[in-house]
Amino acid sequence: MRDGFKTYESFGKKLSDCHIYDQKRLRTASVRRQPLDYGHAKASVLTDSDKFRIHNFYPVIDQLLVSLNEKIDAYSKVEGLFGFFRKLADLTEAEIKCHAAKVVNFYEEDLEEDLFTELILF
Repeated sequence: MRDGFKTYESFGKKLSDCHIYDQKRLRTASVRRQPLDYGHAKASVLTDSDKFRIHNFYPVIDQLLVSLNEKIDAYSKVEGLFGFFRKLADLTEAEIKCHAAKVVNFYEEDLEEDLFTELILF
């Protein structure tokens, strides 16, 4: 997704009919924060597009990926616990008993041990 910046940028330009980035005045510190003997390197000059990509696009995409991975993990846990309901008709009694025991152990205060017998009726 991070590699698609140019595509998203051109799509955004077409949608907004705006082809230049908004310029903002940057404040500079009036006090020297570096020691006098500190070696100065030349500052990087970035285009407006690069600044937007680095400071806005990449953080949003990275957060999106992290959030999606968290959702995938959560749904995987739910599927691991309740996924057997989709194939309940095809499972043997021993498999149903194993899955029911897992669910009862997870929700021990809410479910009773006889869940297995109720599932067999389906």
